[in-house]
Amino acid sequence: PEKRPFFLEGNEIFDFELDGDIPYYSRRIGSPPAFPGTWDAKEISEIPNQTTILGAAKLTGKSKKGLSIGIVEGLTAEETGVARDEDGNDEEIQVAPLSSYFSSRLKKEYKEGTTIVGGTFSLVNRISPEAALSELNPNAAVSGGLDLLHYWNNKNYYVEVKSIASQLQGSSESILRKQLGPIHRYQRPDADYLEIDSLREQLAGHGGLVAIGKKGGNINFNLRGQYRSPGLNLNDMGYIRQADFFGESADISYEMNDPGTWIRNYTLTLFQEARWSFGGEHIGNELGSRFALMTNKLWRFNLSYAYEFSHLSTRELRGGPALRMDGEHMLGAYISSDRSKNLSGNVGFHFMNYSGLSSHGEVIHAGLTWLPIRKIRLSVVGSFETRDYHQQYVHTLTGSSETLYITGGIDQHSTSITFRGELFLTPELSLQYYGSPFYSVGKYDNFNRVDQSQAQEMDSRVKALDVSYNETDNSYSFEHNSETWNFSNPDFSFMQFRSNLVFRWEYKLGSTFYLVWAHDRSGFEKIYHPVSDITGDLFGIKGNHVFMFK
Repeated sequence: PEKRPFFLEGNEIFDFELDGDIPYYSRRIGSPPAFPGTWDAKEISEIPNQTTILGAAKLTGKSKKGLSIGIVEGLTAEETGVARDEDGNDEEIQVAPLSSYFSSRLKKEYKEGTTIVGGTFSLVNRISPEAALSELNPNAAVSGGLDLLHYWNNKNYYVEVKSIASQLQGSSESILRKQLGPIHRYQRPDADYLEIDSLREQLAGHGGLVAIGKKGGNINFNLRGQYRSPGLNLNDMGYIRQADFFGESADISYEMNDPGTWIRNYTLTLFQEARWSFGGEHIGNELGSRFALMTNKLWRFNLSYAYEFSHLSTRELRGGPALRMDGEHMLGAYISSDRSKNLSGNVGFHFMNYSGLSSHGEVIHAGLTWLPIRKIRLSVVGSFETRDYHQQYVHTLTGSSETLYITGGIDQHSTSITFRGELFLTPELSLQYYGSPFYSVGKYDNFNRVDQSQAQEMDSRVKALDVSYNETDNSYSFEHNSETWNFSNPDFSFMQFRSNLVFRWEYKLGSTFYLVWAHDRSGFEKIYHPVSDITGDLFGIKGNHVFMFK
């Protein structure tokens, strides 16, 4: 999430969300260069952890007549890395061009806020990129949208309409990469409604959302329909999870807000959602319930259950055919104490299980916040996750006459601890610290090749492989149709530590000086190590340090 004060200020004016997809995401300004570790048979190193912001300007405000306006413009510098060829020769390579990021938002309220009409427009312009970057990213990305929100019956009922459109322009190589990328997957062999065009120099798409509901009184509801066309892409300036779907969702809730002897309020919600691809494939179907309760002592209790019915995933095989996903049970529970106390805590648990299969996952997280004195605030959050899953994508293998999609079982463990400390020396002077080590390790077994990808039964969907492990090059091999196939060992061990220290001084009203020290270090191996074996190794890795002032 965004932590930079300049971008946080007035950020609510830019709100334009379509179920999590947004045309403006402030973290894009100054984000790390999106450049691969290898290019043109050369190893790329010394890629900066972020792009330098040469300058940024922002205007936000609201008039007495209900007109809200937000404008932000950021200019980021060209960044370079080092490219090393097979002979060990180094040369400088551009990994990010000089770039301009612009976003705007306009909203107008009518009839005391019962009707709100607005629009948004964003533009990214990459200036004079070198050849490699021209092949990787579009030169320009434009998006724009309109929205309408109307209330009636004392604002108890509402209707909301939103539309969004985007267009990318660049070299044919960069647009082809977008067509093949995870948002679109135009290359899917079973998607006859999609067509790859390797010569096109632009990619355009659109989306929309319509919702109607009630949010006043004891019984409330929300009905929503939405879609994203296959070509919609917001990820240069905003964020989009997936294109190519249309769907509907509904929820109804009962809310009790009259405090009793022990209970302050509670809410019971039933929800449902279904989605299809533009080719008619059923890609999502979920049904569930949530219960939230608060006591008069401000303790919170949440309980949830959902079932994801068996459906097709058009993304799981990374450009392969749609793959059948098995039904999944999801159960969650959460408890937190009174957050207004000097000492408060919370704990949560989530459990996932696949119908009729041994696959499962568990997540446990807990947090503690302590205010020893008024000027100091300390908090720590820890989480531990296990995942034993039977159908994890591993590799796509291309042979002389066919393409194979390999899946396997994975046993994954992830753990993290996040510490935050705040010291308020005076109302104008403060010191803030954030530090978080993270570990994730995974081990694969029971490798399969996908056969009938949409079959309900696992035995028909995938076929077991008789693999041999080659310790010398850390790879597996197997025989299929009189041909020998090889793939690298997918086991992994990843660790990372990130921290920052921020000194804040408001030297006069409305004017603030920030001094920031950011640090990070990470390590990755294509070998499985238990987390307990690598915990101490993280701090032996060389780290990166960045100092900034604003």
